[in-house]
Amino acid sequence: MLCTRTARAQRPGARSILAARDAELLRAAHVPDVQHFATTHRLDAGEAAVLLLAQERKCPALVDERRGRWAATRLGIELVGAVGVLLAARKAGDVPALAPLLQALTEFGYRLAPELVREALRRAGES
Repeated sequence: MLCTRTARAQRPGARSILAARDAELLRAAHVPDVQHFATTHRLDAGEAAVLLLAQERKCPALVDERRGRWAATRLGIELVGAVGVLLAARKAGDVPALAPLLQALTEFGYRLAPELVREALRRAGES
C-alpha cells in the first residue's frame, strides 16, 4: 500500500515507486486526518499517513526515521524498516545478495548503523 499525496520524481526511488504503482504492485490510499496527526505527533505527512494506515489496518508500518519509529512505538504499532524488508526479500530468495542493496541505500543517503548492517548481513548469511 502506498500512502502518498504526491510523488516527486526527483527523489531517490520515486520513479520506481510510480512504476510499481502503475504496474498495480502498489495502490495509493486516501488517509484522512493526516495533517492533524502529523502536527500532534511532530511527524511529516508521509510518516503520519503510514502510521494512521497501519493503525487502521492493524499491520506493521515501514518507518525508518527516528521520530516516526518513536511515535509508532508509543502508539503500539509494529515496525519494520527498509533493512528488514530487504533482509526478508533476501531470505525469500527474491534478491541474490543483501550487501549491494545496503550499499545502495547508503549512497541514496540512508544512515545505517554499522551494527545494523553487520547483523543484517549475518542473518542473510553474508558475513
